[in-house]
Amino acid sequence: MMLQAGRERFTFILIVVAFVGLLFGSWRVMVVQSDFLQSEGDKRQIRHITLPAARGAILDRRGNVLAMSTPMISVAIDAKFLNDKPDHQTSLASALNMPIDVLNEKIRTNAEKRFVYLKRGLAPQEAQLIERLLLPGVHLVPEFKRFYPSGEIMAHLVGFTNIDDQGIEGIELSYNDWLKGVPGLRKVLRDNLGRVIETVDEIRPAYEGRFLRLSVDRDLQFFAYRALKKAMIEHQAKAAGLVLLDVHTGEVLAMVSQPGFNPNDRSLVTANQTRNRVVTDVFEPGSTIKPIVMAGALELGKIKPDTIIDTGDGKYLSNEKVVRDSHGYGQLDLAGILRKSSNIGMVKLVETMTKEEVWRFLHYVGLGQETGIVFPGELTGRLRDPYEWYPVNKTTAAYGYGYNLSLLQLARAFLVLANDGKVVPISLMALDEPPKETRVFRPEVSRLVLRMMEEVTSTAGTGRKAAIAGYRVSGKTGTTRKANKGYDSDKYRALFVGIAPASAPRFAMVVTVEEPTRGQYYGGDVAAPIFREVMEETLRLMTVPPDDVSR
Repeated sequence: MMLQAGRERFTFILIVVAFVGLLFGSWRVMVVQSDFLQSEGDKRQIRHITLPAARGAILDRRGNVLAMSTPMISVAIDAKFLNDKPDHQTSLASALNMPIDVLNEKIRTNAEKRFVYLKRGLAPQEAQLIERLLLPGVHLVPEFKRFYPSGEIMAHLVGFTNIDDQGIEGIELSYNDWLKGVPGLRKVLRDNLGRVIETVDEIRPAYEGRFLRLSVDRDLQFFAYRALKKAMIEHQAKAAGLVLLDVHTGEVLAMVSQPGFNPNDRSLVTANQTRNRVVTDVFEPGSTIKPIVMAGALELGKIKPDTIIDTGDGKYLSNEKVVRDSHGYGQLDLAGILRKSSNIGMVKLVETMTKEEVWRFLHYVGLGQETGIVFPGELTGRLRDPYEWYPVNKTTAAYGYGYNLSLLQLARAFLVLANDGKVVPISLMALDEPPKETRVFRPEVSRLVLRMMEEVTSTAGTGRKAAIAGYRVSGKTGTTRKANKGYDSDKYRALFVGIAPASAPRFAMVVTVEEPTRGQYYGGDVAAPIFREVMEETLRLMTVPPDDVSR
């Protein structure tokens, strides 16, 4: 009996001890270790996820979309988890249409990483195939991808973003801080497959980036692109550029550069293709600058509107520099100097001016200065201070050599003549109010030079191929040799600057074609026809009434 009672007592004690141990363990878990275990559980289940924010849209002046962000899905993996799970790898590779050896290599090289992007930018319907697999260690990350509806037509101006939706060229780069959104933050609960099953807290909402309304017109940009592309093929040229400006506001209505590229598929794009040559390339303007220099001489009273200059037999020595014309033009009035593009006439004209006076007007119209458009890669060119000029520099300045500028700077210079002698700031943004202006030339001087420039597009002028039926057009041709340790004898740049209608200027355009190789290379033959084609469409689209003229 005593033995039996001892066993029962011992059993009872064991039960009590076990029960007390169980109670102590429960108390320890529920009270002492509660915060620690809750924290460890949250680390495995509760996550903070970033909510992507769309970039702001880029629009043209009429509200047409030039760049927009579309929702996409990227696939990320826990490489450490998937490293020893060949079945999961096979299923994932099949769903992504990815070679299994490529996937294996990706996992193997990132074997210790818990988050690795596997494929970016899947359409939502493609991502659904991955989601249905319910594979642990595979995550679908919502993102946005930039899309450019106009493709190559707007590529050099709008630019593009990288895979992380950050601007790296063009407007996308220069206004990246304005366009990019503010990502949100959310606390969520995930299941053991990594899927979000509940939102715990919305810490911060995502804010979409702000939109931009550019000054460009999508239709005018298309006309310019089409004409430039056609000319590139016709003349087998190395490059080309065009810029079209609103005379009164300084807004850029079209800006095209060639060769081009497709911003929606940059797999084969080179750095040479992405360069916006309108602002990044500088060159000597040649004869296109002659109206500006002539206006400066008229403004100073160094010459009169009825001045006659003897250009002789086509050869003239100035400051030990032999200046030549293509023919001996003899006696020429000012309009004749522009019409025939006489270098000798211009040199004799600047001989009435000091080098400081020549420099002053080139500087006043913006040479050697930023245009103010805030565009990546823009070059200001070079216009040396007059105290650095040798006597021959004044001679060559008369016909556009010894300094350089960009195509946009050349267009800005001619806005001054087109806008009654006033400088207008250039803008890539659509303006709601007219900009402030500063005067360079008297209105009567600008109007006189514009009238003389009309003779350039007459049947007797070098720019007759720029003439537009029913409209008065002022213009100036230019053909410059390219500099390369001296001047190449067989590499040219064809240029044309034009303003229309000359009776009441609305638009100014500059066209360049670099190294045409099909025989023709003069600005009047290569660049002037491009001007005519684009300006005709511009006048039609903007419903500008024709002049009371017949051509």
